Amino acid sequence: MGDLWNALIFDPMLNSLIILYTFLGNNFGLTIIVFTLIVNIIMLPLRLKQIRSTKKLAVLGPRLQAIQKKYANDSQRRGQETMRIYKEEGISPLGCLGPLVIQMPIWISLYWCIYALIPTFPENFASLTSHMYDSLEFLDTAIPLNSTFLGLDLGQPVALFALFVGGSMWVLQKMSMMESTDPRQQQTQKMMLWMMPFMFGFLCLQFPSGLSMYWMTSNLVGIAVQYFVAGWGGLIPSADTNNSVPVKPSKINEEDISSEEEDLDEKQYKNKRQDSRRRNRNSSNRARRKQR
Repeated sequence: MGDLWNALIFDPMLNSLIILYTFLGNNFGLTIIVFTLIVNIIMLPLRLKQIRSTKKLAVLGPRLQAIQKKYANDSQRRGQETMRIYKEEGISPLGCLGPLVIQMPIWISLYWCIYALIPTFPENFASLTSHMYDSLEFLDTAIPLNSTFLGLDLGQPVALFALFVGGSMWVLQKMSMMESTDPRQQQTQKMMLWMMPFMFGFLCLQFPSGLSMYWMTSNLVGIAVQYFVAGWGGLIPSADTNNSVPVKPSKINEEDISSEEEDLDEKQYKNKRQDSRRRNRNSSNRARRKQR
């Protein structure tokens, strides 16, 4: 597994960073920013799919809540009906998590690249050459990398960057939050809205600030994409009133009947039946009088 990780992720990333560093005037901060932009451009289709899936889920909220209420005591049937709606509307349940899942191995590999490349850790230079491509001999002159950027050492934790990471992640999550009338879902969203920024902000206090710069830049790109595709979303709800995604109509069957229709008061139902019978009797009486 270690050899596979090196061949597919670590070695290509390490050499790409050194190449960018060489062509960007030996500026490691600018290297990380450009590298982050490239990664986000590659991931743009997946991010767009995530945003559209989230908006569709918001539109389908009432239908999903009706299913949860109807099959509250049958988890298997509830799951089947929920997946049926997802399939009808072309929504992948994992689509909303795709970018985050892909970003994590990149973030981990970037940590090891920074650990290996900057002069703060000279003991790693001995094994560095085994990960560099032999065909790129000019890269040898770039080692070790200068980790200073705007007077900050990107090989050391910087509290200001950790604050920016947490703040930008909070804004991005707030913009992408779905409206929900389910108290449990609302509580979960509020918990994630504060837990994730706090967790990543705390991690950035422990790791080199080059990682913080990568995540902060990625969050800013995510905020820009979210705005142009879906508006301000949950950050400024009123600005998103005209940005709803139309959901194609699906066949209506007895499984999709709203809970209000299913819970029609029995007394009202009987009254309607009695009124109908009374009207029918009156019509029959009038018809008999005409015949006479």
